[in-house]
Amino acid sequence: MQKAQAESVRICYTVVMNDDRVSADIDIAARLKARRKGARLTQKVLADRLGWARPTISALEAGKQSMRACDLGAYAKALGCSPLRLLPVGWRK
Repeated sequence: MQKAQAESVRICYTVVMNDDRVSADIDIAARLKARRKGARLTQKVLADRLGWARPTISALEAGKQSMRACDLGAYAKALGCSPLRLLPVGWRK
């Protein structure tokens, strides 16, 4: 298993085991948006990089759609950062 895939598996496990799922999704959503804006990308440009629809990016950043671990890895790669950077600080173990 590659390093990025191993990180994704750990992320998925952490998210599933979290008792406060709604709050966690909102924290991650805010971090997704902040990272995208920090990279000076529009939702459309990011969606094109990922091969996703722009409304998908919007829903993820609004916390209206959950993200699978593999999607988190792809999102991070498109932004040029580690998937761990998209998670709240307390989750980085």
